[in-house]
This record gives sequence, C-alpha cells and structure tokens, in this order.
Amino acid sequence: MKPLIKLLLTYFLAGITQLNAQVKDTLNVAVLAYEGVELLDFAGPAEVFAAASYYTNTYHFKVHIVAKEPALTSQGFLKITPNFNFDNAPKTNILVLPGGNAGKSIQDKSTQQWIQAQLKDADQVLTVCSGIYFLKKSGRLNNIPVTSHHKIIPFLKKELKPQNVLAQVKYVDAGQIVTSAGVSSGIEGALLMVSKIAGLEAANRTARYMEYAPWDISNGKIAYDLQSQAANYLTTNNTDPHFGMLDLAGHLALREGKINLAKQYFQKNVAFYPNSALAYHSLSKALLSTKKWVPPTYEDFLNVLRNQGAKTGYALYQKAKRVYPNWKLFTHKDIVVRGQNLTVNENHEEARLVFKMGLDTYPNSWLLYQQLAICLLKQKKENEAKRLIQQASKKFPNNTAIKKLVTTIKSEK
Repeated sequence: MKPLIKLLLTYFLAGITQLNAQVKDTLNVAVLAYEGVELLDFAGPAEVFAAASYYTNTYHFKVHIVAKEPALTSQGFLKITPNFNFDNAPKTNILVLPGGNAGKSIQDKSTQQWIQAQLKDADQVLTVCSGIYFLKKSGRLNNIPVTSHHKIIPFLKKELKPQNVLAQVKYVDAGQIVTSAGVSSGIEGALLMVSKIAGLEAANRTARYMEYAPWDISNGKIAYDLQSQAANYLTTNNTDPHFGMLDLAGHLALREGKINLAKQYFQKNVAFYPNSALAYHSLSKALLSTKKWVPPTYEDFLNVLRNQGAKTGYALYQKAKRVYPNWKLFTHKDIVVRGQNLTVNENHEEARLVFKMGLDTYPNSWLLYQQLAICLLKQKKENEAKRLIQQASKKFPNNTAIKKLVTTIKSEK
C-alpha cells in the first residue's frame, strides 16, 4: 500500500488549496491606486476582502489593484505595482476608492471615466477618507447621506446638503455607496460590505482573524431601508439575494428585539442557501428563545471538537441530526481543517470521526472522501479505504485526483 499512501499524502498536503474550489461566486474587488494614495486607505479594505474569502463558502473576493500608472508610490516610501490598468481591468463587482494625496487623480479625466464605467456594474462602492471626492465630482453624493475624515466633514457640509453629512460615525451605508471616515475606518466600511454580501458572522470572523477589536456593526449607520428590501424576499423564491441581505436584516432585527421577524429572515436564508452552515448559525441565535433544544452555533460546535474531543462532538452531531435532519453544524472548510489538524497530530481515530461527520454533511465533496481514506489507511483499514475510494470513483468519474487513486489501487492488486 506504500504507493497509495504516498499518493494520498501528496493530495493531503494540497487539501487546503482545494478548499478554494468550493466557492460559489467570485466577486472582483477593484481597489483604485494612484500616486500618493494613503497606505491604510487601500491596504485596510484589501486585507478585509482577501481574508473574508476564507470565512465564507459562498463567495470568493478576488482583490486586485487598478491604477492609471504602471508603478506608483504610497506615502513616499512604498512602491506599488498594480495588477491592472484602466484598459485591462476585469469587470468590477466591488469598487474601493481610497483617499490620500488625491487631488490630481480626482481631476484626471481618464480616472473619472474609468470610475464612472465601473459604477454602472458595481454592486457596491466604498470610499475611504478623501476618496469620497472621486464620487462628488460626478454628483453621485448629492442626495445621499455620507461621511468622511473628521477634517473633511466641515468642507463637505458646505459642498453638499449639510444634513446629509454625518460626523462621528465610522461609515454610512446608503445602499450601493458606502462612505467611510478616515484611514482605519475603511476597514470597518469593508467589514460592513462583507456583512451585506457574505453575512455578519463572516465579517465577525474576519475581524477576529485581523484582531480588529473595534469592529461592531453599530459603529456606523445603515441609512437606507434594508429591512424593506429584505422583506421583499420573504415572499419569493425566484431571485437569490446575496447571502448577507437576509442575514444582516435578521441580525439587526434581533438587536431590536424582533425575534419572530429575525427568525423569518434566517429561515428564508436557509431556504435560499440550504448548504450554508452560516445560515444555520444565524438561525440558532433566533431559536434560542424557544423551549425546544437548539443545536449549537458552528463556532460552539468547533469548540466542542477542540476541547471535548470528536467522540463528544459526534454524539452532539447525531442528536442534532435527529432533531433537525438538515441542519449544518459546521462549514466544509472548518471540518476539513479540523480533521487535517488531527491527522497531522496522528490522532487518526478522532480525525476519522470528524471526516465521517463531514462526509455525511457534505456528500458531494471528493476532498472529504480522500481525507477519510487517509485516516483509514493510517489505521491500517486498507480494505475499507479501498471501498471508499471505489465509491468516490463512481460518484466523481471525471475527478483527476480520484482517478489517480483508483489507478494506484488497481496497480497494487
């Protein structure tokens, strides 16, 4: 079995990379850069979106820097080589307009033309600090509430309707356009966008990863009627909203004590995204007020696996499946990573239980078939591992990795 074990371990090491293939939708995040751009204004939001991809199985945020110049300098010391220029940049889903020494770029005709072209297709636009002036020139800010750096606020009050310029908030969400205050506030504006698209917990986990303790959805102002927009989806199954639309509306309803409304939003999101552990995570929070037993959130369940072991976790998993047969207790990524950590530490029986739960929950994952086979081989259960790989070959006849495993098995007979 040595060639088979060697091959399985080769794929095991590539397992984390394979997780990225599970995403549903790629969203292009275009971050504008220019000579004199403020470092944290563009790097903060870019870090948020790049990190957030790991915490959602629904979206992949593909971040790239776009600039007119082939090379530029940020704050006099950081040399930047953009990924794209205005002519070859891909379609923009999310546009980030950072501040800095932006006066020349704001007045530049080609820069304005590119921004206006992106605004036609972009779902979301984020401005940071003085980056708000990239939109002011075109009149996009005339009738919406906005914010910016505290030193810019007095000027905006003279240039726009003063009642629409809000101070002492980290961001203002006007729907398509989110304006954020100075420098580090772009991080919070980006986290708000992650909430709107991928859900509040995806943003919370991203903030925890970044050790950005100040983050809270209440630090800014949502200045459009999100609840009404979300309510439109309660009576339709025809159009899938972004995951975060109903999720964020539900969490805001929870904060207002509207538990039944929150439950409706979360249950509808489960209907739209039945394979999302994040949808069940949110629903569990709304169901806590009921007298019926509620499965733990996926974060609490992962803590059970870490602190109490896979046997305790497996018993809890079985109980959840009896009470709520379709409930997703964990994300695909989290269960794979947990199992791989156990495998690396040679705790193969615990890893076997973890991967078994994973495969029961995500039966269309060839990666979980593969990882479970590794555990079985490590436990010297070679016949069981072979049967599992043969099952995988029937289920995934065109999968290259599974084909190689089957070929190796046949060569060893």
